Amino acid sequence: MVEFLQQQATDQGLTDVTADCGEQAVLVQDADTTFTCSLVQGEDTQEVTLRIKDLQGTVAIES
Repeated sequence: MVEFLQQQATDQGLTDVTADCGEQAVLVQDADTTFTCSLVQGEDTQEVTLRIKDLQGTVAIES
């Protein structure tokens, strides 16, 4: 998830962005559930909600 979020931010023109989705190396969730990660750029932090779309690990950013 971290790499996915950082790539999405980079694709939108942001630089030096880090993502934090918690301390777990692997996150196992059922399909159609959500979880929150933080995107940090300098001193700015934004909470991002992700939705697990299916059991193959497809993820969508909701906010």
